[in-house]
Order: sequence, then structure tokens, then C-alpha cells
Amino acid sequence: MLPLGPARARMAARVDLLDKLEAPGLPVMRARVLLPLGYGLRDHRYGVLYVMDGQWGFGDPANSFSIDRAFGQARRRMKSLPWIVVAVDNLGDDRFRQFLPQSVYAAAEPALKARLDKELAGKPILSGRFLDFVADRLRPLVDSRYRTRPGPEHTAILGASMAGPFASVAMIERPDAFGRAASLSPQWPYYDLAMIDPPELMRFWPAAFAKLGPPAGRLLWLETGTTMIDGGFVGYQAAIADALRRHGWQDGLDLMLRVRQGGGNTWPEWAAEMNEILPWLLAEARS
Repeated sequence: MLPLGPARARMAARVDLLDKLEAPGLPVMRARVLLPLGYGLRDHRYGVLYVMDGQWGFGDPANSFSIDRAFGQARRRMKSLPWIVVAVDNLGDDRFRQFLPQSVYAAAEPALKARLDKELAGKPILSGRFLDFVADRLRPLVDSRYRTRPGPEHTAILGASMAGPFASVAMIERPDAFGRAASLSPQWPYYDLAMIDPPELMRFWPAAFAKLGPPAGRLLWLETGTTMIDGGFVGYQAAIADALRRHGWQDGLDLMLRVRQGGGNTWPEWAAEMNEILPWLLAEARS
């Protein structure tokens, strides 16, 4: 194969590695940055999508979100997605501590708290530190290094399973940073409902989302399956949606809800959904 000429090379999408990122109270972090096709050819500014569990952001849809493929397919359908993707690695064995919101732990009653404590094994919750890292350290770094549109209306966050609620919490707790969120198969109770079904969190989550108030141009995608651990999360999604509707969020306009009948908590399903999630979530900002 002949090498790309200078112009073709500048047109090709590329992935940069941001390595050895330091953050207070966290291990050294790492992220991958997918730049859109033609980034090197024109003086254009881009929105930024932050993807949790970023080591599985790109590649084979059998074991990743396959976001790079979704962007390629959008281009072939002549639906350009002029966004930069920042895929942030998880903390491996500390993933539970990384994504468990402190507010969920505080709302937990004794039965659930005992199970959460067992998972934490006496170690601190890291989700607050991690959210601060993404919002206050990584985001400014990306904005300084690349041609971004830095406002929250042009900044999105996406997470699945245990990282699903975290993505929504990021928009709730940091509206200055994130104006769009997608939560896929979100594990709202942070535990298998076959083992424990905490009623306090069925009250907690609608109240947490109510703090968003009116949509004010923000976008939220929530989806779950009906099998595997997803089966117990449909009721959470419905209760959250009702709370948001009371504040003026409208289905299909600023709130997108999906229930994948027969679907579960799997990479191939999430990857397949990207072809619909990304064009909706990353559409031009709405007033």
C-alpha cells in the first residue's frame, strides 16, 4: 500500500495518547483522544465527548463501544459528527470506587451500605476525585491542546453499566462542565437486584435528577435492557423519566429513553446502539 500524501494524512482520523496524567488522590491516569476526519485540514472547533471505561472505547464491537466505527458509519451516511472523543481509562480493580457516587453511598440504608462497604473493603470512594479530574484537569488540558468548543453545551459524557449512573451524576453535579449525558444499562443500585433491591435508591434517583431542573438546552439519553442485571433497572428509568418530565423535559426532544426488549448488559448491544446514540446526543446545540 502506498503511503498517504501530506493532505490525505491530515484528513485521516487519528488517535492521540494522553499518558501519565496526574490527579490528586488518584493513580496516574490515561486517556485516548480520537480526532475527527479532516481535523488537520481546516480551522474548525469541535465539541468533546468524554467516554468512561475508555480502554474499551474503540475497536471491535464484540468487546468495546466501537465509537470509532460509529463515527465512520456516520460519515458514510453523510451525517458528519464534528466532535472530538476523549476515552478515559478506568482504574481496573478500583473501578467500583471510581464510579460509585458519594451521594449514593450517603443515601444507602444499612442493608445496602453493608454490601457497599464489603465492596469498598475499607478504601475510600474515588468518584468525587475522578469527576474533579475529568472536569477540572483533563477538560482544560484537552481544551488547551485541541481546537474545542469548551462550553457545557458542547461537552458530553457517556458511560455504561457501573459507569452509567456516573455519567448522569456528572451532568447533575457539574452543570458548568457537562451539558449532555448518555447512561447505558446504568446500574442504579450499584448491586445485583437479585441479591438486594434497595427501596431508598428508587427514591434517591428521581430526586437527584430533579435537581437538573428544566432542560435548558441539555440532552440526556437513558437506556436499559430487560435481561441479565438490566432487568431490574427499567423501573428506575421510568421513575427518573417521570421526575424529569415534571420539570419540562420532553421525550425525543431533550430526553431519549430506550428499553431494549430481550437486551442485556453487553458490549455488542452498546456498540450497535452507538449509530443512534451519537447522532442524537451530538447534534447541534439546541436553545
